[in-house]
Amino acid sequence: MDAAQPFRILVVCTGNVCRSPLAERWLQHRLDTLAPGRTRVASAGTRALVGEPVAGPIAAIGLAEGVTFDGFAARQLEPKTIRAADLVLTAGREHLAEVLRAEPAALKRTFLIRELARILGDASFGAERRGAAEWRPGWKQAIARASAFRRAPSRDDEVTDPFRRGPAAYEAMASQLLPALDALQGYGERLV
Repeated sequence: MDAAQPFRILVVCTGNVCRSPLAERWLQHRLDTLAPGRTRVASAGTRALVGEPVAGPIAAIGLAEGVTFDGFAARQLEPKTIRAADLVLTAGREHLAEVLRAEPAALKRTFLIRELARILGDASFGAERRGAAEWRPGWKQAIARASAFRRAPSRDDEVTDPFRRGPAAYEAMASQLLPALDALQGYGERLV
């Protein structure tokens, strides 16, 4: 990867006030600790609450994780944003479908967040690499390889939508999303 060109990640959910902004800010914060400036993370919503800040419980979860949402405002998903991304991560299957409807060419670089975390964590993902011990791909090579390991996304790969559903729903969402983000960060550590 050209040092002047950061790897661009786009995270997509529905309103862009819960799941995707949490993933955006969490990933940006953690990936910047590994390699400052090498990654740019953004988010958008398929039916965004344009201009709105994150939901209150998301701000609290972010704070507990060491991230803030200063300057954040929800934005609508647009085809040009998808085209600009090297990797598109979605919260649910419906978001994946919306991304691909808007930009079919994004198929090989679009995954559900938990789906990609599962694939990258699968021991067989790297088993057949030549010289696996010394092979250190960049994100683009890893994503291209991951697309060959995918299967039809299932509900198990989705992150539930907690919006306006109470504290238990936000806790359930965090218990699905944060371990997947940890797995992505862990894989990112091997790419640096």
